[in-house]
Amino acid sequence: MRPRIFNNFQPGDHIRSKKGEIFQIIERETFYCKGCQCKKLEICDTIKEKTTLVIESQRGRWNMSLMEMNDKYISKEIDQVTFHQGLWR
Repeated sequence: MRPRIFNNFQPGDHIRSKKGEIFQIIERETFYCKGCQCKKLEICDTIKEKTTLVIESQRGRWNMSLMEMNDKYISKEIDQVTFHQGLWR
């Protein structure tokens, strides 16, 4: 199994919480820092902190930073899921 290091979440991705609630990322506002030497797979902390994701579930909408989402992903509070053959996997 791959270690959970970083996931660059995009609109259309679905997330499942530990309680089983499904969230969809519906919007992403990406921040780019000026003069930064970020590489494609190595994004700096400034971009992670300032990139905002809008997530939605049946209960409403929330704004979270990319860093907050990844902290939850790394600590296994959330999982990325897909809808396949009528089931969330």
